[in-house]
Amino acid sequence: MHIKDDLTMQDPDEVSLACVTLLDSLQDHPPSIQIGAIVSLNRLLMEVFQLDIRIEIERMERLMRDREMLGWDKKFNAVRDYIKGELTNER
Repeated sequence: MHIKDDLTMQDPDEVSLACVTLLDSLQDHPPSIQIGAIVSLNRLLMEVFQLDIRIEIERMERLMRDREMLGWDKKFNAVRDYIKGELTNER
């Protein structure tokens, strides 16, 4: 199986947990560094796995649009709340 196959069958529980784990490791840095780190990591991952970042963003947007069927709405709302509460101190 190729990574592209895996990307189309992601488990929202695993993805949201990985998001929180990554964000938790960055919470001691200012938001500009958090964003820079995630964007840099994203670019490097795309390069190493030979993926087009635009296609992968579109793939994730499609999956998130289908969130009710997949359960992504609850998982990613929780990640959004975590970002607001832990990283920006906004609510």
